[in-house]
Amino acid sequence: MNPEKFAKILRVCVCPGCKGDLIQQGESTQQDSALVCPSCHATYPVKNGAIHFITPIQTQDSLDGMKYHFKRLLGPLYYRLVRPAISPSYPYDTLGYLLKSCRPGEEIVLDLGSGNHRIHPDVFAIDVVDYAAVDIVCSIHQLPFRSHSVTMVLTNNVMEHIPYIHHAWEEIQRITKPNGENIHVVPFLYPFHASPDDFQRYTHAGLAHLFSGWQVLQQITVAGPFSLFNAAVTEFFSILLSFGQPKLQGLLYLLLCVPLAPLKFLDFLFVGHARFISMAAIILIHLRKPPSTDHEETPVATTGGLDG
Repeated sequence: MNPEKFAKILRVCVCPGCKGDLIQQGESTQQDSALVCPSCHATYPVKNGAIHFITPIQTQDSLDGMKYHFKRLLGPLYYRLVRPAISPSYPYDTLGYLLKSCRPGEEIVLDLGSGNHRIHPDVFAIDVVDYAAVDIVCSIHQLPFRSHSVTMVLTNNVMEHIPYIHHAWEEIQRITKPNGENIHVVPFLYPFHASPDDFQRYTHAGLAHLFSGWQVLQQITVAGPFSLFNAAVTEFFSILLSFGQPKLQGLLYLLLCVPLAPLKFLDFLFVGHARFISMAAIILIHLRKPPSTDHEETPVATTGGLDG
């Protein structure tokens, strides 16, 4: 993060443990420094401009390990060129949708589970892995932000990887401002894909129930049946031809993606429409938090779906 962006996010950061205020030690966000909580005396290092609230995780899944290597090696090029070219899924313009709903330069906008991809220069990239593009390394189950301080929260193919989804949703509710918005891109008809694990799927009705209490502004298909076909065929043959060898399966999966990838573009017939949502591979749901009440809101855990 540059100093201006660092100062902007620091105003809404709190200790994830006790929710106390933080003070900075050190002069520059580009040098070794730290944030310190005077209340509980916890210390959080700042490394190369990124705040580390947890120790970064390391992936163990073979396919995810290969993706992790390419993300590290290629950086933003992985997301701009490689992933859109070979991914089984239709390359929906999530950034375009996001920019119609918020102004990242003027508001606090978080991309939770960003990976090594900065979707927009003014959006804060949050992840449990310390990729080069990440601004804050933290857990989604214990977000280091003040209550009611964030205008927009984006998750893009992240919800399925969260083991305690209702706990994470409580945290997202807590940090979102009254009348603030969320955009969540979530798989429905899609094979298991660990990154580093995979816990649940949701129908459009299941998503509306999970996020009950918030206004659903829109639900649309962002990847349709051709993306599902690609993913299922690739998964099936990589399992069949790998003979139980996880590393070979991961390699075969990536190799099989290449010849099948063009089929996903036929999903343009389905993408962006609510009427095809019953056969969606991936769904986008756009939500608005209710207005504030006279008392401090206490998020209540919702029910529905699976949480591993």
